[in-house]
Parts: sequence; C-alpha cells; structure tokens
Amino acid sequence: MANKKRVEKSSEGGVPGDLITQSEAADLSGRSVAALNELIRRGRLRSFPLYGRNLVSRADILTFKPSPGGRPPKANLEQSNGKKRGKK
Repeated sequence: MANKKRVEKSSEGGVPGDLITQSEAADLSGRSVAALNELIRRGRLRSFPLYGRNLVSRADILTFKPSPGGRPPKANLEQSNGKKRGKK
C-alpha cells in the first residue's frame, strides 16, 4: 500500500480530478478488483490509463449504483394475450 498514487488533474479533457487505483477502489467499494474489472469491461465504470495503470474516479466509485440482477419478471399472461394457461 506504500505505492498509492492519487492523481490530481483538472476536469479538462474528460479526466476526473481525483483518480485512485483499482485496488483502492476495491477497498473503498467493498468489491474485488476482478469485479471492478468486469464493471469496466461492461462499460458500467470508466477507467483512465495513466502511469501504466488503469485508474478510476473516486466519485464514480462512491456514486455507483448496481443494477438489479437477474432476469426481468415475466408479464402476466392474462394481460399479454387474454388467455390464462392451465394444466393439461
């Protein structure tokens, strides 16, 4: 943890001001680094390659809201086609 780098940059050019390492972001959010990498890969979080590392915005981590997981509920069959399925 002695190698923590916090980069202060202006928000010009689309780079947030307070960037942290993925390891710091994992500690801050309670997720694993692998989970953060998956969120970045899916486009749910942005990463910024600086100094040979992929850094993330502290604000993005603090404001991240997970989407509800799983399959969406099925529509009620009575509403969808007017017929109710029964046992055969």
